[in-house]
Amino acid sequence: MSTIFIPGPGGSENAHWQGRWQASMKQAVRIAPPGWDAPNLRSWVKALDDAVRSCSEAPLLVADGLGCLLVAHWARSEGNSAVAGAFLVGVPDSAAFTGAAADFHPAPTDRLAFPTLVLTSVDDPCTSRTHARELAGAWGAAFLQVGALRDCDTASGPSDWREGAMLLSAFAAGIGAPIQLDLSGDRPSETTGIQDAAAIIAADVPPRRKPSNYPEPFRSRMNGRLKRQLGNLFGLTNFGVNLTVLAPGAVSALHHAHSRQDEFIYVLDGEPTLFIGDRTVRLRPGMVAGFKAGGEAHHIENGTTRDCSFIEIGDRTPGDEVAYPADDIEASLDERGAWLFRHKDGTPY
Repeated sequence: MSTIFIPGPGGSENAHWQGRWQASMKQAVRIAPPGWDAPNLRSWVKALDDAVRSCSEAPLLVADGLGCLLVAHWARSEGNSAVAGAFLVGVPDSAAFTGAAADFHPAPTDRLAFPTLVLTSVDDPCTSRTHARELAGAWGAAFLQVGALRDCDTASGPSDWREGAMLLSAFAAGIGAPIQLDLSGDRPSETTGIQDAAAIIAADVPPRRKPSNYPEPFRSRMNGRLKRQLGNLFGLTNFGVNLTVLAPGAVSALHHAHSRQDEFIYVLDGEPTLFIGDRTVRLRPGMVAGFKAGGEAHHIENGTTRDCSFIEIGDRTPGDEVAYPADDIEASLDERGAWLFRHKDGTPY
């Protein structure tokens, strides 16, 4: 996955979190406008378009400050959806810009054609929570406010902004475009000032945009299911944790059983029905259920008229296989952690 970094004026020197993230990634570039100190909308849009066109696959955009507005201007002028998604940090109020940067005002309000997450901080001097949330809504983007980011400025010394890196990794995984962001060789980040990213509200985590890994005709049967991948946010690799919401009539999965993976659920809201083996159990908030590897096939359905939600936990044991007794499909987990689906006669989907 290619990543394009889009700084604001000054270019985000190497000590900035964008520079340090870029240095830690194998497939990452930074836009190259004619100048960093006097932003010109037309030349900056061209610089971003050139960077996108240079990528062999749909890239992930990571923008800071004025760069966030550049993404919106580029998307409107080029009419281009050939990006995997956009991670926008510190969307500013364009009305405050003067000089050459005044061309960035007003900020476009066209809906973006790609998954987008807008982050703002409680101490951002260039915008307000209300303004950032309104723009996010107009763009069709998810919105998240985190704690203080002043200490992530290079005036406070080099900054890895590791909490932001976790958010980026979770967002990329959620849209089906995982990235390799490795800050392990750098020194630990000192006081970044972010409290909320270390323990945030689960409902604020962006939902997974890809509705299902199943091939058709099974993928469309997962309509009405929304998953927020909580474990990925913290870089967990041994097991996954999801906050799953089922709309009325939706199902959690095909009727299935894992060969090596244990599963566990905790019901938060609503009264869905658990189908396990040939039995049914009406679930209520506070109830839990566990599914041992090699056990009975199971799934959950929401047969009520209101949404239901639950936490689901499953390990990621290598070599896991999944049987689907009611459907012509089988699955196995390869060495990269990707699911491979095939018909029961062995032919692939």
